[in-house]
Amino acid sequence: MKKLYLFAIIILAFGCSGGDDDGSENGVFIDTRKFLEKYDGQGFGDAEGYYFFNYGVKEFLGEIQVQGTEVGNICWLYEGGGNYFGSHSEGNYEVIWIETKSHTDEALVITMDSTDNDRDAEIKFSVNAAGDILTVIFDEGTEDEYVARLNKTSETFSSLCDEILLSR
Repeated sequence: MKKLYLFAIIILAFGCSGGDDDGSENGVFIDTRKFLEKYDGQGFGDAEGYYFFNYGVKEFLGEIQVQGTEVGNICWLYEGGGNYFGSHSEGNYEVIWIETKSHTDEALVITMDSTDNDRDAEIKFSVNAAGDILTVIFDEGTEDEYVARLNKTSETFSSLCDEILLSR
């Protein structure tokens, strides 16, 4: 009877120790959130004054170009769909249409089509495993491919912006 009791305890111990329900595998947490959810509100920048901020909300991408103290920094907030920048009444505005091509836990790929053809691109955003370097690839796999690597920053979008250009 003692052997049967001991056997039942061993079976119970092994049955209860098999895996957690917390999204971990072998004691390592696996983050299955999508890219924009993982990096919501985080900013990345480089020494040349380019910054990108990710948002998991309507305005999902913020871009900043540091122009210096005399000119000030120019900031754009983009959302999915049509983005209109400039003056509608004067007829001189740029329309940037953004569509999500792919959105996984590891990367976000968007297409950007503009009335200014110099801005048409496919753009891939991904972050390294440590979460401190954003890689932005413009037109991957083409002769126009350009790769930018930006480091995580403690700066905020609003602290860097002298002029914010919102989609209207």
